[in-house]
Amino acid sequence: MAVAAYASLVSLTDVLDNVARRHRLHLDKEQIHSLQQKVQFLQHFLELHSQRISPEMEDLARQLAVVADEADDIIDFHVVNQLRERSQDKARHMAALSSFRQDIDKIIKKIDSITEKLMMVKEERVDVQEQQPIVSVPVGSTALPHREKSTMVGFDELLLQVVDELTRNESNLQILPIIGMGGIDAWIEVPELLKLWICEGFLKPVRGKSLKEAAKEYLKNLVDRNLILIRDWTRSGKIKACGVHDILRELCIRESEREHLICVPKAQEIPISVSREDHVCFLCGHWLNRQNKIHLQEVGVGLQSTTIASPSVCEACSNMYQNLKKLRWVKVFKSVHDESDVTSLVHTKLRYLNVEGYDQIKENRKLIVSGTISILWNLQILDLNYLETTSLADVWEMPKLRHLSVYNGSFPDPVDGQNSTILDNLSTLKIGEFCCSEEVVKRIPNLKKLSVGEWLSGDYSLAQLNQLESLSLCLGNSGLEDIGFPTSLTKLRLLQCRFPWEKMTIIGSSLPNLEVLKLYNAFQGAEWSPIEGEFLRLKVLVIMSEELEQWGAEDIHFPNLQRLYLEDMRRLKEIPLSIGDINTLQSIHLKFCSYSAMNSALEILKDQKEKGNESLQVYMNQKQV
Repeated sequence: MAVAAYASLVSLTDVLDNVARRHRLHLDKEQIHSLQQKVQFLQHFLELHSQRISPEMEDLARQLAVVADEADDIIDFHVVNQLRERSQDKARHMAALSSFRQDIDKIIKKIDSITEKLMMVKEERVDVQEQQPIVSVPVGSTALPHREKSTMVGFDELLLQVVDELTRNESNLQILPIIGMGGIDAWIEVPELLKLWICEGFLKPVRGKSLKEAAKEYLKNLVDRNLILIRDWTRSGKIKACGVHDILRELCIRESEREHLICVPKAQEIPISVSREDHVCFLCGHWLNRQNKIHLQEVGVGLQSTTIASPSVCEACSNMYQNLKKLRWVKVFKSVHDESDVTSLVHTKLRYLNVEGYDQIKENRKLIVSGTISILWNLQILDLNYLETTSLADVWEMPKLRHLSVYNGSFPDPVDGQNSTILDNLSTLKIGEFCCSEEVVKRIPNLKKLSVGEWLSGDYSLAQLNQLESLSLCLGNSGLEDIGFPTSLTKLRLLQCRFPWEKMTIIGSSLPNLEVLKLYNAFQGAEWSPIEGEFLRLKVLVIMSEELEQWGAEDIHFPNLQRLYLEDMRRLKEIPLSIGDINTLQSIHLKFCSYSAMNSALEILKDQKEKGNESLQVYMNQKQV
């Protein structure tokens, strides 16, 4: 199958693309382009011949996997060295360029040698096939390749059935990731799984589609083939959580062992606590039954000397990632709590990093982010949850970032006088404070999801973010008119804004594509009378209001509404009866609402049943009536 070689080539392709986009690195761009073409050729070759690989080809494919991983490591070495030094010395730049060119030239020669041998094996095989007589196979029988006989019983037979189901006679080589699936009987929420798949680099870009959209199609395909099991659904009928079948998990593990896959922990979970380093694994964050130290070499940054660190690691991570000592480790985070502090180790090939504080220390702990965070040059997803975070100015030097979540921090302006990178890949931004300046908005052109804890008035509007689909805001003292909503929005969530209900027309008239609207104490006043023609595409409406008493809504105001959620509506006198006449309405959900509101929901249900509508469902405090 040559899975290891194919996976290594896909990963190397992603690394080379990253290098090619970094204009400040002193690398030979023509040499990088040449290597890219050779890697793409071999990747295409393996795709074409994945179902017809001879033992000779398999041996060459294993050699190719080793060389691809070697190239990945060499590139990481040179990039990290240049990023950490930040020297302006021209002589050093030339020396770095010369050293990089020599190392990559050796890699290219090795790849050329393997490619030449693969072509020779392919030609010899074609000559042999042309000389062999054609043998007819009776209908219903299967032609088997000439290999040593082996007896498989029980579980191995099930594995073969899974292999047949996986391949389905498809000629293209496939990668079936079990990343993030956990152990036996474990499950994971879909958004987290998709992030892990993307950051691993195993998803190919599809023209006209984002990687997230491609990942969703990938997941659907695996679910349709019963290879991934659905564990839970969302209210809207989408997959919420899933898991992998035990047989498929066993198959993937066996294949990885057979192919000698090199496992690198590209995702890392860091739970922050006062004595974190002694009780949890520094890679996965799981609690340790016993202390197990591993000695790792730390990369010196700036004038710092290289040191040896000894973090705790669980047995599972130690067994899976046997090359930890070969990676380059750096310290970019320090968690400060009272008089104590904890420094966390991360490695330079990391693509997904999640740092989270436990409940009892969230308010009292500060996360210090050093100026060397850009040394994590492959990082795509950065989650710094519930911790007070220092300056993140270096994010402008991280063009691979796709997802940035900093709940208790501010999004920095680009450094004055510095030609900051445009974050083309950044699609999700969750930030504590956000100032909408022209310098920021122009450098995040492809942002699709923005969540802001506190909106700070700026000199620009969000209207320029024409790719933005989802927006969550807590506006503070800013006005609704200052936002400048982009017409591309399909989801809007407003919290604690306290606008008068008359301002709702700004949302209704400026967002023609809005499908989901969530209002959590976003408006104040006792009465709201929607205007016809404003929420024509709205499918989901969530209202939480302690003041609303009269809701003058009719079926014509929300012609495509599917689900209505009312929470903490203790003063609401009734839900208008005509709401039940919306043809698309599927359910009404009430939670902690007034008795009169609940009675009106029952009247709507009764009225619809009398009209022959048996599909409408009503829920009160999460229980169906």
